[in-house]
Amino acid sequence: MASSGATYGFVSIGGQGSWNSRAFDCSDQKAKQRQNAASDQRTREHLTVLPALIRIADRQLR
Repeated sequence: MASSGATYGFVSIGGQGSWNSRAFDCSDQKAKQRQNAASDQRTREHLTVLPALIRIADRQLR
């Protein structure tokens, strides 16, 4: 049975993956997590003014 390669720790032997590609994937995941956290924080900040915004919009529509 042929194997695509064995991975021992961070070293890939004979496989397609390498430590560099996994490190990049990890870095990419961290960047996405930071972006999502920043987006969530903006949402939390904007939620505090939502009731006032709804009242103003309701008044202007009447």
